[in-house]
Amino acid sequence: MSILTIKMLIREQIISGAIEAFSELGYGKTTVENITTRADIGYGTFYQYFKNKQELLDVLADDLAEQVKAYIHPQNKQLNVLEVIKYGIKGILECYINHKIVVLTLKEAIVFDRHFEGK
Repeated sequence: MSILTIKMLIREQIISGAIEAFSELGYGKTTVENITTRADIGYGTFYQYFKNKQELLDVLADDLAEQVKAYIHPQNKQLNVLEVIKYGIKGILECYINHKIVVLTLKEAIVFDRHFEGK
């Protein structure tokens, strides 16, 4: 396995651990230690990938926003206006269902940190 593949796997472990921790504890009570425990990585390893839990949530929110944007502005599709609307609504609902914890965590994070208001 290449180093790049290992780094991608570790990053995904961290993200999975964060989503699990946010789901169980909420944003306010989640610590980096909670995330690393669930991700089964060392505490210091987290900081090789993210500065803090705020940056990690930023990444999750940005990824989600890009997915939603792809549904709102479909590329390489020959769709009429009604099909674009249907495609967009279906895609946004799928994103919400698949990333519900991220959406709920952002909603909570806004209370603790004004930084997330723009997200």
